[in-house]
Amino acid sequence: FLFGPGGVPLGGPASAAAFSRALTDSYGALQLPRFFEGSFTEALQAARRDARLLVVYLHSEHARYTQAFCADVLGNEFVRSMLDENFLLWGGDIARMEAHHVAQLVHARQYPWFCVLLPASVDEIRVIGALSGEVRTEQTSALLAACLDEMETHRAEIIARREQHAEDRQLREQQDQEYRQALEVDRRRAEAQEAAEKEQREAARAAE
Repeated sequence: FLFGPGGVPLGGPASAAAFSRALTDSYGALQLPRFFEGSFTEALQAARRDARLLVVYLHSEHARYTQAFCADVLGNEFVRSMLDENFLLWGGDIARMEAHHVAQLVHARQYPWFCVLLPASVDEIRVIGALSGEVRTEQTSALLAACLDEMETHRAEIIARREQHAEDRQLREQQDQEYRQALEVDRRRAEAQEAAEKEQREAARAAE
């Protein structure tokens, strides 16, 4: 098993932030790439916003090759530099509900599981490369390089979708604002009418 500070299993932390901190405490802040400290959904949103590929590392403390992967692959200087400079990296322990759900989304079959996602749209996730089990540094760097090349062919598409999403959101906000303004106009008109009717009734009673 892999253990964090005080002998706490890495499967113990419930959040992605705690998971990445536990990994860092186990292997050293200067030896691991930077993990995104947020939920998987937030990582997807950040990757779409920045037009970057999202790398997912799914950790299992029971898997045979986990310790070697963390130390030799994630701890490799070249791999770490590639990840930090070109990708967004999210990690989670499959013992936790969120990471388990992510494992189902990306069809993980063996651990450790390392895959690259193209966040094409709000509702679409494409796995464009994956490695699992016994993984070597050379395989990982080759996969990352190939995915970067593929990303260039999709970058214009991602940016266009992001801009369309922003335009749609702006349109919805404008429509909501117009709707609220219309409701306010109706409310004021109703109040004015009610006040006028009340004034008429009072005038009629005074004339009797």
